[in-house]
Amino acid sequence: MPLLPSRLLPMLPLLAALLAPLLPAPAAQAQVAPEAVRQGTDAARELARLAPEGSPATALPRLSDPRAAPLLNALWNSQAVVAGRPQPEAGTPELQRWGDGAARVLRVYLTAFAANTANPAEAERRMAAFQDETTRAFTFLLRIGTTLQQGARDRVRRLPPAQRQAEQAQIDQGLRRMSLGLAQLSQGILVQLGQPVLKPENARLLATAVAEDLPLFASSLPTEARQELRQTTTRLLPTLRDPATRTQVERIRQAVGS
Repeated sequence: MPLLPSRLLPMLPLLAALLAPLLPAPAAQAQVAPEAVRQGTDAARELARLAPEGSPATALPRLSDPRAAPLLNALWNSQAVVAGRPQPEAGTPELQRWGDGAARVLRVYLTAFAANTANPAEAERRMAAFQDETTRAFTFLLRIGTTLQQGARDRVRRLPPAQRQAEQAQIDQGLRRMSLGLAQLSQGILVQLGQPVLKPENARLLATAVAEDLPLFASSLPTEARQELRQTTTRLLPTLRDPATRTQVERIRQAVGS
């Protein structure tokens, strides 16, 4: 499975950073269950302690480890994020911190895959061995990134007309950067779907996340980004063996139009 750090790591300080020009940081309760947000944020801190930057692949937490699984499940709790939609402005800063923590944990994994080897095949082997973890991580980042954008759009809708007009250029730039970041993440996920070593259950999870979330931001993508996603899905579809994954990828292709 090809590594994606060169494409994805630069955006892992997350789409949260893209919200900064749009959102203040009021102390407010998120629509996503506050307990899930707290557990996810706490898990990110604990995992950063257990597997700090520079950890080798052999030291990375695994979902198959009964001790690490509860932390990883809390960190990558996509179900809680989706259940809280549509996300209002209130509580978005808390979601930002959760998402940023999850991005830092994924960075540790991706860095470990490429560490101490100049052999791309070895790096790919390591990532394939951790595909259960990276599948959950990439799914979560897409889910929370899309949800954060909902919070930003709610913020924009609530601005007084005069303020919105005065800040329109900054608002448009921020929302466009967020959408492009989500499209880049979706593109990276689609690349993973084309890898024969990807388990069917992981392919379905990734494809479903993109199929469900892309329609929520596709309309704000520039034509070039939509075309790139459509071209990728068109190339990908004939290679997919799993019917459920193929159905989701067809939904993705339809979401970006002709």
